[in-house]
Amino acid sequence: MKPGPRRSISQADIVDSAFEILEQKGFAAVSVRGVAAALGLTPTAMYTYFPSKNALLRAMVEQVLSTLDLDAASDSAVPWRDRVHALAAELRNRLAEHTGAIVLVT
Repeated sequence: MKPGPRRSISQADIVDSAFEILEQKGFAAVSVRGVAAALGLTPTAMYTYFPSKNALLRAMVEQVLSTLDLDAASDSAVPWRDRVHALAAELRNRLAEHTGAIVLVT
């Protein structure tokens, strides 16, 4: 049997699919096999992008936290309490964008 055409997929596509599963089915449903099935990949193909479920979860956490503005949090012209409050509010907003994401960062 001749193999089908190769799909062009990125790690970002995989992480986005994992977030969709997280939001629709919950944390327990996020697995390498589950994400692979949602994308029409084999689990073996998924392992070329992420060697384990933990690696996939780390990438999801990184996506959530990478959008935080840490430069504003280090502005010494702003009182430290105000910086902490602003950072906490921004983190809350990022977590609200992905229901279930709080489970990832705790």
